[in-house]
Amino acid sequence: MFRGCPKFCIFGRNTLHNDSYLTWQAKPVIPALYHRRFIHSVASKTSNAAHLAQLAERKERERHIIHLVEKRVQLRERLIAESLQTSEGDFNVNHVDRIKMSKFVKELEPLMEPWEQWKSTVKALEESAPLLQDPDQSLRAMAEEESKSLQNTLDKLLQEVFPPILIPSSPTGEVSALVELKAGAGGEEASLFVADLLRMYLRYVDVWGPDISCRGADMNRGGNRGWKATILSQTSGASGTSKESYKEVVLEVKGRGAYDTFRWETGVHRVQRVPATEASGRMHTSAVAVVVLPLTEESRAEASLLTFEVDEKDVKLEVMRARGAGGQHVNKTESAVRLTHLPTGITVSMQDSRSQHTNKQYAWKILRSRLFDLKLREDAERNRDTRRTLVKGMDRSDKIRTYNFVQDRVTDHRTGFTTMNLSHILEGEGLERVVDACRKRHEEDIMVGLLEGSVENE
Repeated sequence: MFRGCPKFCIFGRNTLHNDSYLTWQAKPVIPALYHRRFIHSVASKTSNAAHLAQLAERKERERHIIHLVEKRVQLRERLIAESLQTSEGDFNVNHVDRIKMSKFVKELEPLMEPWEQWKSTVKALEESAPLLQDPDQSLRAMAEEESKSLQNTLDKLLQEVFPPILIPSSPTGEVSALVELKAGAGGEEASLFVADLLRMYLRYVDVWGPDISCRGADMNRGGNRGWKATILSQTSGASGTSKESYKEVVLEVKGRGAYDTFRWETGVHRVQRVPATEASGRMHTSAVAVVVLPLTEESRAEASLLTFEVDEKDVKLEVMRARGAGGQHVNKTESAVRLTHLPTGITVSMQDSRSQHTNKQYAWKILRSRLFDLKLREDAERNRDTRRTLVKGMDRSDKIRTYNFVQDRVTDHRTGFTTMNLSHILEGEGLERVVDACRKRHEEDIMVGLLEGSVENE
């Protein structure tokens, strides 16, 4: 009756037929022990395959890094040889080209010492390879230890030393920043959060400005260190509490590296908390739009460095009487200024100061910043390479960060960075962790683009 059944089987329930005899249905099954072993074997094979794939990908990445480093070193040596062949009195060579060549050679200089260390380490590793097969056990142990130390040196050079040097210096590394904060959805609560963000940025400037402005700088050169923050304009908001609130604030942050740091704040900052005026204790969601623009200086030296100038013939200047509170001064003097850039239609109005000259100066500063930002975005669109884009997330509808007061949580939606210490972020000191995560992701994107370009050129 049970002949032909599989080795492992169970019997289904009996069914009663017309002749009243029982029929049994045999069902093949795998015992739990064998089932667990089978699943473990499949999972182990899958894990090993994934691990081998990761190792292969890592080896390929390392090979491309070395190829890129070698090309940069050869390029530097070729440029030095050409500069030595060209005399200073050769008028056929453009003076600007010579300056660019010298600057590029200087940028590649930090790559030379690690590259020499890489070559010497590879040579030492090859020389120690025969000792790994030596019949003397003590010599083999020493060779294994030396080989492990040399391999760790190579790994460190590949993962920590070469990538930061290969990333080109930012063209806006010396540019200051213009930070605009505007209250969005949420009404009064949004205006209150503008004041919170303003305080956070001012604290961040005080705490981290001296450190960030000196990163990568030539310490032998003179000049001031740190950042200086100035509120150019502000529009107060209606608040039912004693706290400060603003509908709009324009903040100027001057100093080396200011724009490259604050650029990651561009976007919509969402806040979730229970307002002080909420009687039922419900959590409200509000938003503040932050736009960070590159702030160009008025001096011709820095303007020519950025190859960006605004033709005054393209700008229409209008002066008028200021509006709002101010008494007889508002009605009798034309201190307000409006600038209109005719080719683009960009308009800037300024009336915060009683002096027309001061308002005009601030208006020109904001106009230059907006036009320079427009130029950066147009260049980025022409490149069509999001990994190398200088300005990201300029659309104000992009939600970049959430501040949840109920959970004491801050989450950056671009990098996934989350911290459960909201007060530390709003005090300015902890903001550097958020900015640093964005900075590292940007550098990784640039590195991926460089490696892809290296593959195409092979």
